[in-house]
Amino acid sequence: MNGVNYSNFYGAKQFIVKVVAIILGGVSGLCVGKTGTFAYLGAMIGMGVLYLPISGFDFFHNDSRKREFVSAGMACGMAAAFGSPIGGTLFGYELSQPNFFWEVQSTWRTFIACTVSVISYSLLYDIYKHGDINEWVLDSTTL
Repeated sequence: MNGVNYSNFYGAKQFIVKVVAIILGGVSGLCVGKTGTFAYLGAMIGMGVLYLPISGFDFFHNDSRKREFVSAGMACGMAAAFGSPIGGTLFGYELSQPNFFWEVQSTWRTFIACTVSVISYSLLYDIYKHGDINEWVLDSTTL
């Protein structure tokens, strides 16, 4: 996050391999923790959102905005893993603090994104678990 640029670190192939590895690791009974996997997947989704074919996203293709999206995605992954939007925001701030790009607006954007990710994850998990959303209650506990 602090100026080191690895080529092909975030990409479609890496995302697919990571998702398949997490699924296979979890199904096989391995002790695959949520912390690293959710944070990495969140960072990859944050980077992938930048390259969606949406008009106006060229504004975000500079280095500081890419770092902000990656750290917000990583924070959203942590928030979804533990059901804590404030904890995810603080985690993203803590890991991004040595960088110059973090601003007060970044904190609020990350917090809103983390809140949406926790609500979405809770809703999707409840649909998966019960099959409907008739009795859905926002539950901060995940898995």
